[in-house]
Amino acid sequence: MQKMISLQVSLVAVAAVTAAVGFGKPASAMSLACSAISPDVTSNVTGTSGCELGSANNDNPIPGQVNNDMFFGFDDWIFAGKDEGGGALEDQIGVGYVPGTSTAGSYDISAVVQSNWSDVLLVFKGGNNSNPQRVVDGRTISSFVGYRIDPTAGFTGDWTSPFSNTNNPNLKAVSHLSLYYREGTPAIPTPAMLPGLIGMGVAALRKRKSLATAEQEA
Repeated sequence: MQKMISLQVSLVAVAAVTAAVGFGKPASAMSLACSAISPDVTSNVTGTSGCELGSANNDNPIPGQVNNDMFFGFDDWIFAGKDEGGGALEDQIGVGYVPGTSTAGSYDISAVVQSNWSDVLLVFKGGNNSNPQRVVDGRTISSFVGYRIDPTAGFTGDWTSPFSNTNNPNLKAVSHLSLYYREGTPAIPTPAMLPGLIGMGVAALRKRKSLATAEQEA
């Protein structure tokens, strides 16, 4: 009996260690607030509510570096598309810029955002040997940068490249931009939802008027 109890305890301990190793993520492999690194690039993109740095240079949507890094505390981001200057699977977002050349511009993704998107993430990818940099597993890497879109801003804004030379503040061009989303009910109605919401409002108003008329006639 004592051996059986000891074996059961050992198995529980092994399971606990396995779970910790299998499901726990080292802090160095998580996203990091932009404000924790100098230079702070939080304000480089307007119309956003947060900025975080990835633990790699490329967001690599398959299988999904933003999910590995738990951007803004979530691991269920879905890749929507990217702008990279050409190709069937590129230029899907509509951010005006020239890859490898542009260091600033504007964006308007209001026509892209769908009614079932509860969260939107705009990712900027730069080259190696550029700021912002962070240490991951003992190595210094140039991070990709993710901005959480603020829906109250209308899914539009201006951007300045978050990347700069490591030995001076001169800006470096953006390599590509990626768009991610999470599914659910958005806190703020998206443009795609507005016609339906207006229709629902009109229907409710008609129903109230109909009930009022019926009560008067009664």
